Amino acid sequence: MRLASCRLSTPGLFDNPWRTKIGYVLIFLCIYGSCFINFIFTKQYELIDGPVRLAEHYSTDLKDFQRRFWKYFDILYSKPYSRLGTFLIGIALGYYLFQKKATTIKRRSQVMLSLGWIMAAIFMWFSLFALYGREESVLETAVYNGLKHLLFSISVAWIIFVCVTGQGGFFTTFLSSKIFIVISRLSYTIYLTHMVILEGYFLAMKDLIDHSTKAWGGVLTMILFNLQMIFWILSASFVVSVVFETPILRITALFFRETKQEIKTSKQE
Repeated sequence: MRLASCRLSTPGLFDNPWRTKIGYVLIFLCIYGSCFINFIFTKQYELIDGPVRLAEHYSTDLKDFQRRFWKYFDILYSKPYSRLGTFLIGIALGYYLFQKKATTIKRRSQVMLSLGWIMAAIFMWFSLFALYGREESVLETAVYNGLKHLLFSISVAWIIFVCVTGQGGFFTTFLSSKIFIVISRLSYTIYLTHMVILEGYFLAMKDLIDHSTKAWGGVLTMILFNLQMIFWILSASFVVSVVFETPILRITALFFRETKQEIKTSKQE
């Protein structure tokens, strides 16, 4: 709605093909810059690859693990430049769907759809498991940190694209389930609160988690850990949403409704 009103108030802004092309070029350059910064900082400061391989980063020294983890958090994880590419891919896809009108986009052939799903699966696998079980290497970790957010975002963007354009099949039906409505309303507060929960958990640790049993031992430990974190993060985000987000949104909506009514009344006079 905001984008539509902006278009009405600024005629020609979204219809100029040169501005669109320049916008896409700037987005590409910013994405490249974000990936390059992640690569350089990881290589320069010898950072770990983040929480994806959390189980493998537990060493015999708890303080050493916490030092390396928070070093990664302070330099990359919490900084906007490390996630700029993710935001821009979402903006680019949203603008493309808005500009082309999602319902009028030409449907892809089965070959193109299959190729897209295969590439999305490969990118998703790389962003999660590329370094799993491998000996730690600064160069490999730098390449991984430089690309993981980009590839994961492209995979998610593909899923959104095929679902919005009516080509997602089972995924469209599944992701349209009503159970995701509540989670979607909590998504922003989940983003804001998840690191607070994780930080509190790791700072309160007194002993290392036992990963002495390999294979399923470590996997099951991480599954239980993630389920525990999901529960506490969802609980915290629900409280934050009810206490802060929802009242503020209601007040904001009421304010703009009154302002809109005043403008309408003044025009009639």
